[in-house]
Amino acid sequence: MPSHSTRIEATSSHRPLLYRLAAGLIVLTIVTLVPTARMLTMWVKATITKHEDVFNTLTTAFAFPAIAVVLWYFNYSRKVFSPLLWLLHAFSLVVPVAIAYTLITHPTELAHIPMYAFLALFVTLSFKNPSLPLTPLKAFAMSWSMGVTDELLQWLHPERFCDWHDIAINTCAVLTGILIAEPLRRGSTPDTISSQSSS
Repeated sequence: MPSHSTRIEATSSHRPLLYRLAAGLIVLTIVTLVPTARMLTMWVKATITKHEDVFNTLTTAFAFPAIAVVLWYFNYSRKVFSPLLWLLHAFSLVVPVAIAYTLITHPTELAHIPMYAFLALFVTLSFKNPSLPLTPLKAFAMSWSMGVTDELLQWLHPERFCDWHDIAINTCAVLTGILIAEPLRRGSTPDTISSQSSS
């Protein structure tokens, strides 16, 4: 029967593949939204207007697991960082989100923040050994390139246009995703996972 540490290593070895699949799904969504975003936005607005009560109920129901995830994340990062670094990390998460929010000129641009933040998060964790020092830089380059590619595709599309505001928002969102991934990245080695699970 495999030991507990062996099972942890086997589980952690499958995680990069899952993160790559998640990142690939987001990239596919981004590319699909280039020709369909306008039509999808109109449909969402019409659906929310027609079923406002249902939408409000779903939003409220979603808030509870979202709060639980946030609390788990900050508790996890508290174990990875020293108290001072933990406070600095929590503060640094607010800065790119605040900058991105000030750049938003249309409500639909809000979607850029979670989309590219999750993309950068999954790209960062998709490396075979995400704890290596250059991982955040590589993840930033890959995720940011997707944001620029998205705007270039919109520039080529007859009904869309390229906007530097969107590139700036995407950049802030990518930075946010990498910052979110930082404690997860530092705690991704088998030794760290094993020590945390036994504590």
